[in-house]
Amino acid sequence: MCCGRRASTPRRRCGRWWTSCARGCSRPRRPSPAVDSPAVDSPGVARPLWRHPEAAPRGLPRPMATVSEALSIALDHHIAGRVAEAETLYGRILEAVPGHPDASHLMGLLLAQTGRVAAALPHLDAAVAGDPASPTYHLNRGKVQDALGQTVAAAASWLATLRRQPDHGEAAERLAPALRVLAETAFDSGALASAAALYERVLALDPQNLSATFDAAMAAKGLGRLQEAAWLAGLSARLDPALLRARMAEAEARQVLGQTERAIAALRPALALDPAQGGCWASLCLLHNELGRGGAAVTAGRRAALAAPADTGLLVRLAAAQQIAEKPRAALAAARRGLSLDPASTELHLALGAAFDAVHALETAGRALDRAGRLRPGDAAVLAEHGRLCERAGLTERAAALLQRALAARPDDGDSWVALGRAALRRGDAAWAGRCARRALRLAPGLPPACCWPARSARRRGPMARRWPSTTG
Repeated sequence: MCCGRRASTPRRRCGRWWTSCARGCSRPRRPSPAVDSPAVDSPGVARPLWRHPEAAPRGLPRPMATVSEALSIALDHHIAGRVAEAETLYGRILEAVPGHPDASHLMGLLLAQTGRVAAALPHLDAAVAGDPASPTYHLNRGKVQDALGQTVAAAASWLATLRRQPDHGEAAERLAPALRVLAETAFDSGALASAAALYERVLALDPQNLSATFDAAMAAKGLGRLQEAAWLAGLSARLDPALLRARMAEAEARQVLGQTERAIAALRPALALDPAQGGCWASLCLLHNELGRGGAAVTAGRRAALAAPADTGLLVRLAAAQQIAEKPRAALAAARRGLSLDPASTELHLALGAAFDAVHALETAGRALDRAGRLRPGDAAVLAEHGRLCERAGLTERAAALLQRALAARPDDGDSWVALGRAALRRGDAAWAGRCARRALRLAPGLPPACCWPARSARRRGPMARRWPSTTG
């Protein structure tokens, strides 16, 4: 029999634990199921977490063997803020059961919470690999990836969370900003199609996101999807009625689509909010010009010039509106005012030449247009205006040369075709004059009858032997 005086260190014999006293007498210890039984919580694992009570971490009830019990106690330490004890236990569990999903997940969370974010990610990867169906694992891995700046990977993790739990509010809340960051990156790099697709996903998650809505409108505009751009810009304006950029973007898109009245309707609320918006007044001036409302266009142009007196671009638009409204002297004043601010403006010299032409000061108009041509050689608008001026002044050869150059660059200018036909008729080439007139009528079927006289003259005179060389077709 043993004397009962136990030694501090047990001895092992034949694979079993024995206890011995200080005198050397020994007897077999009764096996303890809690210590010697294997941990069976995970498939394929058949070994205990530790073989002797002395091997258990301090503070744990001894003996303990199952993974579930160890994980529960580790989690208690974790929740209570005893992170060192929790980390030790998580590590022991992962030594016994490598890749255990719950232990890997909790170890990853502990490391992230204590500032070791990079070390946390492999544990969360292991948790996802061990249990891919858990939305929580994907969610927390996305948080760590986002903290490491891995926005694409974080978005993928949160998308995986939503695929497994579509009503997961936190995943949707985190995914929308991540997708927006990716969309902005794609937009800035010129990948507009990718940006538009990402913005669409952002708006599916957060339909009231103002910045994403407006940015999506800009991406659609860049892709040429003007109907979509107009709709998104209008939606942005409804989300924030004070957002003037959205109103102007909608008006621009609708103007290009030919929806002039709807473009004007988009601008009116913006001007009601801020009557000093020169850009809005200038756009309104152009829109009224397109509808032939000369008086309204002039009024809008004046408001634009008053709102931004130093903006020469607005003065160019005002001069054009006054020309259309048959107010050439007012157009002349606007052009001169602009040139006092910017003497090197081609557009203002062109407007000045057109205004002088309208008041029949052809020589002065020619000098202004010569100046515009020197400032911007080969500009189709300058060549066309100068060519029409020369045709009215009777300078047939020069008019023909200028107009053919202008039409080579811009063959859809009906007025230039009419002027070229008249110049051809003065040269005696009625056939070419008729051809020019027919081309003008195809471009603008509503031309007044007086503009079609070259065609009638050509039919009356018959073909001439002389033909003008042309590159305009």
